[in-house]
Amino acid sequence: MMYFLFEVQMFRLSCRIARVPLPQPLRVLGVVFVTIVVGFGSAGAIAGVIDWIYDRAGFPIWEVGVVGIFLELPIHMMLVSAIHAKIAAVPLRDALAVWFVEKLIKLLGLAILALPILGLVLLINWLG
Repeated sequence: MMYFLFEVQMFRLSCRIARVPLPQPLRVLGVVFVTIVVGFGSAGAIAGVIDWIYDRAGFPIWEVGVVGIFLELPIHMMLVSAIHAKIAAVPLRDALAVWFVEKLIKLLGLAILALPILGLVLLINWLG
């Protein structure tokens, strides 16, 4: 439930930053719910196919995650943006802008959390 509320707030903030009209509250909940379900489904399907291909080809299994992220991002972008555009009745370019802003906000948050931890790990390794 907390993850869902987090995603709702990220969506609302992304709409404001991208200057896209915010849909009605029930539509916001619908867009977020459907995009979460579709996002997990597409990521799972892509990861399964890549895992199967890597297993058959004998490639290192650790590469599956890296390759999966880069293959899944454009598919996720188009699916989620098309759903947002259809449910919220906004142009596809506006839905794409919201998707990009949302990913940038999450990446910035991750960087803010990860950089001090990385600095601490490097300092500990350097000292001893």
